[in-house]
Amino acid sequence: MQQARSAYVAWSKRAPPEAAAELRHMSRFLGGFLSFARLIGRVHMGSDLQRFIVATSYLMYVFTNYSAE
Repeated sequence: MQQARSAYVAWSKRAPPEAAAELRHMSRFLGGFLSFARLIGRVHMGSDLQRFIVATSYLMYVFTNYSAE
């Protein structure tokens, strides 16, 4: 996950603090839908659903592991 760390660090250096706070809030909200999305994905995994799962999982991982730095 070094790539995730590098991407987050590069983004956070340029992003305004308000953007980071809003993205953190949004990812927390959308994270509530991950279990349901994964359940649907077992039946039909469309490309939009796949992107949603990957992006939301990534954001939750990054904010959990790197946002304190």
